[in-house]
Amino acid sequence: MPLTDWQELAFQNLVDLYRPRYEIDPMKRIQVDTDFDLVATAIPANYKNNQSPEEVDPIGRVEQFNIFTRDEWHFAIDVEIGAQWLIHDRTVDRYGNPSPWFGQYWIVQGTAQNFPSLGERDANMRIVRANVIAHPPRHLAT
Repeated sequence: MPLTDWQELAFQNLVDLYRPRYEIDPMKRIQVDTDFDLVATAIPANYKNNQSPEEVDPIGRVEQFNIFTRDEWHFAIDVEIGAQWLIHDRTVDRYGNPSPWFGQYWIVQGTAQNFPSLGERDANMRIVRANVIAHPPRHLAT
């Protein structure tokens, strides 16, 4: 499904998406490891950094990049993404300069909220909440 006109303007980030693959010990039947498979690259998205209410500054509360804050990622509604997926920011501007979050990983917490187009509402959007990963899996780190 193509992006709507407003999504083409707003979705300025490009991300790679990784689906979790759980490895189960056949003898003990318990999860022993989690790996991630790349399932999509260069997906347009809109990143919304949420402030942490615990971060108080002398001049008031300010939005800061914080690994404990649950941020929002907005995607087109047809993008497949789910709980525990990894989001990897690969955004560069038209001059080739990386975004402030270039190379950062987030892990999706919970299921996505879907906002389909309905009547006058032209949404077609999926929102996920994700936390920054301080130490991504070694084989994925850039």
